[in-house]
Amino acid sequence: CRSIKQQPHLRDIPIIMVTAKNDLENLHEAFSAGAMDYINKPVKNIELLARVTSALTLKKEMDCRKLREAELSRSNEELQQ
Repeated sequence: CRSIKQQPHLRDIPIIMVTAKNDLENLHEAFSAGAMDYINKPVKNIELLARVTSALTLKKEMDCRKLREAELSRSNEELQQ
């Protein structure tokens, strides 16, 4: 997770940790490493689907927001010139 998050072109990929470890230390470590969610094993299909759907929806919204911000920044630069 840390390795992925260090790569600029991969930084925004949502990562969901799936693990049998369910103590608070591992939960903290996962989020500190950049995970956006954490699922304990055994994985329930409905839970996994819901969390992946949520992660992808959030990713799409973040991508749209970044695109709008970039467009606004370009427009501001053009106006200043």
